[in-house]
Amino acid sequence: MSNPIDLYLATDLYETLALSTSPNNSPDSVHIASYGCGEIYDLEEEGRTFEDWVKEDFIKSPDDYLGTLWDSILYSYAVDTRVYNWLTERGFILPVLRYDKDKYWRQPDGTGVPYLANDSRDYARQVDRLFDLTLLHDEDGNPFVRMERRPAICRFIAVDDQRNLPYWLIQQWDWTAEGWAKHGIVRSEVYGEPLEPHRLKVPEDGNPEGVTHRLSGLRARELEEALDGLSLNGTKHLVSPYLRHIGNGPECGLNLNHPSSVYEGEIRYV
Repeated sequence: MSNPIDLYLATDLYETLALSTSPNNSPDSVHIASYGCGEIYDLEEEGRTFEDWVKEDFIKSPDDYLGTLWDSILYSYAVDTRVYNWLTERGFILPVLRYDKDKYWRQPDGTGVPYLANDSRDYARQVDRLFDLTLLHDEDGNPFVRMERRPAICRFIAVDDQRNLPYWLIQQWDWTAEGWAKHGIVRSEVYGEPLEPHRLKVPEDGNPEGVTHRLSGLRARELEEALDGLSLNGTKHLVSPYLRHIGNGPECGLNLNHPSSVYEGEIRYV
């Protein structure tokens, strides 16, 4: 479980844009993200403060900056012990990603963050889902950035075991192997209801996630209970009932010895 973490915009000698762990950027604070931002280099000559720039420029298009800070957090977590320890001590556990140092020299944005060593589509989707950065304001109107985990994308596999009982498997992403885990972590038998989830008819323009099916409430709760039962640290799980069909077992590289259908869905750790 990862609680949201509030971070604060900061600069170092008007050369970098950073996210600090302290609202006043005190000496003992940690910059968990930092990159050279050309827009703040000349602020002192212009007679403007960093706070002026945040309120007058940053606020107008925060996503232009938050995306680069997001990349910087992951890279800092991988290479800076202070960042790794600070986040880990607060329960915000991230995978340590691999970066391709050779590609660094070809990166055009000058942020100091190399390209990821693994550039596969599935890997990129999992990385993109690690966390969000959202610009918020406190009661006095001062901006801050909230870092919050996103639900994990997992595979939900309906296995039609005709010799025994049909069952569902949940297959998680394995960050060490940089691929889907070889074995499902949860098995939940199906009693008294159809194995396949309910098919939905959702207009494409209102369905950005490509949802095709919906689990019953009973099935979602049983999978949540199975996940909770395997938790070593008391983490609770919330299974989204909405799924996207992606193929059968062999099409998804699975050999389960029974007919199977594979879906993708979200699991939130609460």
